[in-house]
Amino acid sequence: MDALFLTAFVLACPVLVILAGSLLLYGIPIRSSVRLFLREDTLWESVTVAWGFGGIRLLHERQGAEFTLLAGPHALLTYLATPKSNLPPASKGDAELKEEIGTPAHSGTGGDYRLVSPLIRPSVALFSAIWRESRFDGMQGRITLGTGDPALTGEIFGYYWASRFLLEAMRVTIELEPVFDREVFSCDLEASISIRHP
Repeated sequence: MDALFLTAFVLACPVLVILAGSLLLYGIPIRSSVRLFLREDTLWESVTVAWGFGGIRLLHERQGAEFTLLAGPHALLTYLATPKSNLPPASKGDAELKEEIGTPAHSGTGGDYRLVSPLIRPSVALFSAIWRESRFDGMQGRITLGTGDPALTGEIFGYYWASRFLLEAMRVTIELEPVFDREVFSCDLEASISIRHP
């Protein structure tokens, strides 16, 4: 009898652990945010995806890209990638090797759709499931705008104030700062989306 209980316990433990883990992962939402920062000579955008305590962030700017592995708000590992224009020029041996290898020849007149067609229906089903579970959490930020024409800038600012309460009802909180004496555009915007049951 003890052997039967021990066997049942040994079989039930992994099943319960997998079931509890699945329910826990199902209940933890995936939070993602996209941020755009633009000033006169600075432009960068970042995408952050977090699930529970872990997450990843991809930051792109003119100097290159940065990939960061996150644990909560803290960075665990950062990988930097710089554009190829900053690399030294290729040696003569590399160019000769490329000429020797040549470019690959294309076979056939078009793509082989037999490989792609079985993936279309599952991809559409996955996208529709993600769309149903997604929720727009909000957008916040600050925009500085000047068109160079004070009347046009004032008109845009008036339209903004007329639609501000509608935007806030849609969880969009943007502060617009008008500049009447020069032409300028800068922004710092962040939009957040969550998937409730991944």
